[in-house]
Amino acid sequence: MSESMAPEEQSAVDQDAGPERRGPVWVVAIVFAILFAGPLFWAVSDLIEFPAAVGGRTPWWLLIFAVIAPVVLYVAALLLGRGRTPVMRTVLFGAGLGAASALTLSGIAIAPLLLA
Repeated sequence: MSESMAPEEQSAVDQDAGPERRGPVWVVAIVFAILFAGPLFWAVSDLIEFPAAVGGRTPWWLLIFAVIAPVVLYVAALLLGRGRTPVMRTVLFGAGLGAASALTLSGIAIAPLLLA
């Protein structure tokens, strides 16, 4: 039946199949929101504990950047993944999560160097 349809009718049929595809999309977004909570938690934990440990030499820009980066990377992956397949969204979220984790660990590694 779909071979005899005009291209306009076929695209209308494809658009009607949207709700079935939205389920996996939201599942991917929710799972990665939970995973992105790890780097965000570590950054907030550092923001609270690090100033007490080092006193007045706190690298505030690094701590604030560490808190903002996971949120920005998650939102960027969410926006870049709009209209893409769930697999492509997973790849984008995975790249964002890897970048957020790398930035968090880099901040932990560079903080003692900034205090020296």
